Amino acid sequence: EERRIARAIESSLRALERSDIGLLILDAELGIEKNDLIASQYILENDKSLIIVINKWDLVAKKVTKEEYEKFLRQRLRHLTWAPLVFVSAKNNLNLTAILTEAQKVYAERHRRLSTGELNRFVREAVYTHAPSGTHATPPKIYYGTQVSTNPPRFVFFVNKGQSFHFSYRRYLANRLREKYGFAGTPLLIEYRGKADMEETHNS
Repeated sequence: EERRIARAIESSLRALERSDIGLLILDAELGIEKNDLIASQYILENDKSLIIVINKWDLVAKKVTKEEYEKFLRQRLRHLTWAPLVFVSAKNNLNLTAILTEAQKVYAERHRRLSTGELNRFVREAVYTHAPSGTHATPPKIYYGTQVSTNPPRFVFFVNKGQSFHFSYRRYLANRLREKYGFAGTPLLIEYRGKADMEETHNS
């Protein structure tokens, strides 16, 4: 049985390597198992977009509401709060088309691009609302930002000293980007570049 599960996981991971969007399919009755956590971590490490599919929903729908079940999942999968949920029953053909609909939405979000002007308006608002806290003597400062690519969205923020930023500020920027622009179902890659990198970029 363990070998069969291991082979299934290996096959799923190989398929995921060739994909932009992964489906994390959970058994509604079993909740989140160890293999689900392994798969979710792999998805994150490989910058894949994600939709969480809760299968066999018909078997638990009378015991718990979707809101209650979502709260349970979000608490267990705090690192995947940006992933949309789809409740289905493969056996009863319940809501299966919603998976494709959601995948199309996530694909569009994965390819969303912000202009440099729009992004820097966002930066000013974000910094005004919550200025970055530092970990060194040098107060952290963001000069400007740019989105360098999509699929997935990747942002570079030029700063005075990247090491000065507290690790939580990257998460803050990602959360604010999601609040303002969406980016549902897709990871956001955020990079700091120090003054030396900025000067090199201008001179290249």
